[in-house]
Amino acid sequence: LENKALRGHLAYVKSRVTAMQGDVEQAVQLCLIALENTPPSNQALLGGIGVMLGYAYFLAGDFENAEKTLIKTIQSGVVSSAVNTTIGAYCVLARLFAIQGQLHKSYQTYQEAEKFVHKMGGRHRGALSIIHIGFAEMQYEWNDLESAFTYIEKGLAFIQFWGKADDIALAYPTQRFYNEAVE
Repeated sequence: LENKALRGHLAYVKSRVTAMQGDVEQAVQLCLIALENTPPSNQALLGGIGVMLGYAYFLAGDFENAEKTLIKTIQSGVVSSAVNTTIGAYCVLARLFAIQGQLHKSYQTYQEAEKFVHKMGGRHRGALSIIHIGFAEMQYEWNDLESAFTYIEKGLAFIQFWGKADDIALAYPTQRFYNEAVE
């Protein structure tokens, strides 16, 4: 049983590295192996696997499975009060909607994420920061540069508390686009 759990954890770690290297199909397969080998009692790891699997499906262009996986991960995360995992899933889902041109649905997803953080006490500055970055992106798309600026400033103020380098790296181009738009 311990070896199986270890296999699950290693498959999850490999899936993240593999996705960063651009092999998203292999990342999906590794996530499925991780799910198969992770015990139900390890909700934290299962949440991380769910976010990664949803993201890998998204990157592979399998939007249907990405959406299903992310919604399931959000539902599990809400039940277990897992803030970071749940917010990660919400934000990937919102990006999925945005990339499909469903900007209002994306914005509503960010709003649901923000409500969840506040329901959990609102103390999660990192989670709120990444949500605010998402709001900034939506406002920028709608050419509401004043609101975009407000959200990007709020988001960047606490982004270091989010702790996920890939999301942090995506936040700064949003600010750059805003700055270029107002110049």
